[in-house]
Amino acid sequence: MNKFLVSSNIILIIAVCILFYLQFNEKAQKSAIVPAQQSSSNNVTDNGSFKIGYFELDSLDQNYKYLQDVKSDLIAKDKSVQKQINDLQNEFREKYNEYVQKGPTLSQSEQTEYTQNLNDLQKQNQEKAQRLDQSFSMERTMKLQEIKQRIQDYLKTFAKEKGYNYIIGTNEADYFYYKDSTQDITKELVENLNKSYADSKK
Repeated sequence: MNKFLVSSNIILIIAVCILFYLQFNEKAQKSAIVPAQQSSSNNVTDNGSFKIGYFELDSLDQNYKYLQDVKSDLIAKDKSVQKQINDLQNEFREKYNEYVQKGPTLSQSEQTEYTQNLNDLQKQNQEKAQRLDQSFSMERTMKLQEIKQRIQDYLKTFAKEKGYNYIIGTNEADYFYYKDSTQDITKELVENLNKSYADSKK
């Protein structure tokens, strides 16, 4: 009886060991498959099929000659617009001061006429100033949009040739806490944009 129990226990132990081995071996095979799949996925990134480049917006702003020329032109036009608006304001101010000085000597009807003329002049000059400001704002928006379009057009071709999936403009205020400097295309971008601009002026 004891021999039977001992034999039975040995058989059970062997069976448990076999089952444990089979189960462990199956898990090992599954775990071996997963890293292989992950490694394959990582290779997609490592071999360059998915690339992200970036350029520094501040550097582009300081070194892109077309952008600099547009900014200089807009600054000059802004000064011209502000001068015209100031001239309109001064015109009304002079007329108003003239009315104040002459007021005591004017008849009631003359005062009424002067007041009406001042109101008309103020409204007229405000409308002129508004049109000047709106016209300049529209021109500025169009010029800045044109700059952006030039950069985008170049980057589309550049990304296709170099295999980039994304190209991002960054500056100190963004939320990129780390940037791989090997993916910085700022210098090449500025050089090629300036060359294109120089060629367009010939």
